[in-house]
Amino acid sequence: MSYTISFENRSDYIYAHIEGKESYDEAVHFWEKLAKEFQSEEIKKFLIVDKVTGRLSTIELYTLSIIVSDLFRGKTIAFIDSKDDTFEDNKFGETVIGNRGGTAKVFRSEDEGLEWLLKQ
Repeated sequence: MSYTISFENRSDYIYAHIEGKESYDEAVHFWEKLAKEFQSEEIKKFLIVDKVTGRLSTIELYTLSIIVSDLFRGKTIAFIDSKDDTFEDNKFGETVIGNRGGTAKVFRSEDEGLEWLLKQ
């Protein structure tokens, strides 16, 4: 089963919602599609709402985080994950992205993430 993906261009940021069963290939596809769809230099902020079920392995998460940091250099990502079983995994991804010069932060709620994103 592939991800269900929706994008919405809001006034100050791009809102993206993903759901489905976790898959490394689907995750890479999502991030590549998002980067290609909104490659304009003017678009710098992204709010991603993760409703995907399942988990990636640590090496898959590490590799995916490197891909995201490369695709979104100079952009800012607020990543929303309210799921207890994957929140810490995504915090690890946040660290990898930060270590590679990217700007991403993981939140449990959309309100928290949006507040942070709009201050960036």
